[in-house]
Amino acid sequence: MKKLILLISLLACLFLLPACHTTLAPGGAYSGTNAPTSLDYAFYQVDAAFALSYDACDTAFNFERNNRAMLWKLNPDIKHTLDSIRPRAVQAAQKYAVARAAFEANQNQVNLDPLVRLLAEFQPLTAQAQAALTIPKP
Repeated sequence: MKKLILLISLLACLFLLPACHTTLAPGGAYSGTNAPTSLDYAFYQVDAAFALSYDACDTAFNFERNNRAMLWKLNPDIKHTLDSIRPRAVQAAQKYAVARAAFEANQNQVNLDPLVRLLAEFQPLTAQAQAALTIPKP
């Protein structure tokens, strides 16, 4: 439960921070040049959102694996649902890694768009994985 509250807090910060600060430090990890651009900041936002979504999904998978016996007794569908999500999550993460490498090799809007699209594909998988762990009231 604490991780869910932390995740919600981090997501809120991610979307509230752009209103506070919209530049990156020159020469930083997300800066393609010594003078950061709006594209660098967009890349940072997409990459941070993907990392957060990936970690939340991975947390759901790890929780199920570490508590499999208990969850199986509660509802066997939890494992079956997460088993159906895992391969899609792995495939989406691999695609994101390839697209991220392509963006880093040639930083432009055309190469950023696939990252945004893959983030949009991955976030529902995270929601599904977390929802699978929700035990409905009898």
